[in-house]
Amino acid sequence: MQGGSSQNCPDAALSLREDYLTLLRATTRYDLSGDTLTLIAGKGRLTFRAPGASAPAPMNTGASMNTSLNGAWTALRLSAAGRDVPTSGLMSVTFDGPKVTLGGSVGCNALRGTGALLGSPARVTFGPVSSTRMACPPAQAKAETALLSLLRAPLTVTQAGSTLTLSGAAGTLTLTRGPQPAATPTPTPTAPDRPPRTP
Repeated sequence: MQGGSSQNCPDAALSLREDYLTLLRATTRYDLSGDTLTLIAGKGRLTFRAPGASAPAPMNTGASMNTSLNGAWTALRLSAAGRDVPTSGLMSVTFDGPKVTLGGSVGCNALRGTGALLGSPARVTFGPVSSTRMACPPAQAKAETALLSLLRAPLTVTQAGSTLTLSGAAGTLTLTRGPQPAATPTPTPTAPDRPPRTP
């Protein structure tokens, strides 16, 4: 089984397509209840509704998405396994309709990624996150590992006034309304000092 054209698709949409195809390939049984068909693949589920059946409430996608999320949100706190992870640097998540971008740093490396805001209730799915590759002190490395683990799975979006929470099985990222942090410069290796040449 193959997917169709992937031209101009964001990374997050491509990731969702691969998940969908993987579930179809792994399906081992089904459940048919009235006008609803559920395909079951281990812990995964794909649910379909017959044409002409009473439609469920529309999903919040595209133009119907709540635009109150639009703009930049600055990271306040990162937690993993129920405990706060100390962070350094600045990280922002910016919403523009269904498009989501992430940039900045929670440790010593600059991180950058894109994702999509989909579904009802709203969830964010990120594609691969790129990173510079500096060796970080243990505490900063732990923060980066915690964030990257969190971003690998879809995240539930909860808004309460000026606070936004992205929650997943690996932890929680709490953000607040704020300007996008200044771009974190890409680290460049430095050459070791050389002794001066003697004539």
